[in-house]
Amino acid sequence: MSNPSSAQSNIASEQQLSSAFDLILKHMPDSAISAFSLRLSPATVYTTLTTLLILTLQRLSGGCSLETVVREALANHSQLFPDNKRVRDGTLSENPSGFSRARLKLSVETTEKFCDIISESLIRPYHGDLQESKTYVIDGTTLALAPTDELAKVYPPARNQYGQSVWPVMQLTVAHELISGVALRPEFGAMYGADNTSEAEQIENLIKRLPINSILLADSGYGIFRVVYRCVLAKHNVIFRLSNSRFKAMVRSARLVDTVDGIQKYELLWKPSVKDLKHNPELPGDAQVLVNIYSKTGN
Repeated sequence: MSNPSSAQSNIASEQQLSSAFDLILKHMPDSAISAFSLRLSPATVYTTLTTLLILTLQRLSGGCSLETVVREALANHSQLFPDNKRVRDGTLSENPSGFSRARLKLSVETTEKFCDIISESLIRPYHGDLQESKTYVIDGTTLALAPTDELAKVYPPARNQYGQSVWPVMQLTVAHELISGVALRPEFGAMYGADNTSEAEQIENLIKRLPINSILLADSGYGIFRVVYRCVLAKHNVIFRLSNSRFKAMVRSARLVDTVDGIQKYELLWKPSVKDLKHNPELPGDAQVLVNIYSKTGN
């Protein structure tokens, strides 16, 4: 016998998913829907858009099987499909082979563009003035992935004096638009190994996708010359924390501008150190950034 509370929970989940997809389709520009909805023939059911939406459903459903997600889509999310007689009549097969073939045809570029358009579409209603600067909170994290040989080659596990862990580790950097809370497509790569990526590399790639004149908020891990210089060069404004050691070193060369309500404001023409230039040879020798440093008395 089914558990009534569990059944009620499943119904609520289906309603929430339907609302989420309705929201995506409502805010996605018509031009984007048309671009992703191209059919190979009038009988095509799994268009690019339908395939991407069902993949989204699969992920939101906890990574269920192809059979399960196709059955779920047909039973409860018919709005994901194009106008098709088999869909309307309920005669479209639940066999996932058509969906499987369609997903294998997707390119990484198409999938990334789909993610970017969804994020932009969900953020747009929160900003009536299109010229308004948007604020993004940027942070990094790591994910332990399934212990498969294929993933371990791309995302090597951590090592210590006792050997190597079994869990592949992925490093991500994510930007959330402050007002809407919407997350942009993350930058990701290996945390360990010969081809590992750093937080600095990831944020430098991420800011290329942000609107010019964005305001970026980040913790002290990003408060280094290389990152700040690249952000300013990309025409963004930054508000980053500094580590205590970096703050003390910078303040020694800074000029105290003002003190208001216990908050000290310093000004500094920040230049890369010898160590910065050694570890980041791509930085020009004359690189510099005019920054303001704020510190609350006693902190």
